[in-house]
Amino acid sequence: MQLQFNYPILLIGGNSPFWCDPLPPSKWEGKKRVKSGSCIFDEEKPSQCFGLGPERFVPSNNTNEKVRMTSWKECESACCSYEHCSIYQFQAGRGCFFNIEKLNDIYCDPYAGTYTGGRKRIV
Repeated sequence: MQLQFNYPILLIGGNSPFWCDPLPPSKWEGKKRVKSGSCIFDEEKPSQCFGLGPERFVPSNNTNEKVRMTSWKECESACCSYEHCSIYQFQAGRGCFFNIEKLNDIYCDPYAGTYTGGRKRIV
């Protein structure tokens, strides 16, 4: 028996235009750098920012192995090692993200503070 649907099926991950994130929405730990070249951060970025680039990893003894960062402190420290890093974000289960070049196209969602969710049928 083969099921047929009149609407696209949401997929977990992959290259589907109907991608669905398997993790529930949660607060990000991240901050904006006060000025380039300093390691002082002030403005918190609790909602997801876009344009930061791929997940960043810590160096490993084995050059082929990628090791995920495990704390916001580790992520902040890694961001400090790049002169043009302006925003970092960390979330357990997702990893560390930050820009390594001067970028003007970083966008951070406004933080609503709460989340009410459910399922949505795409027509």
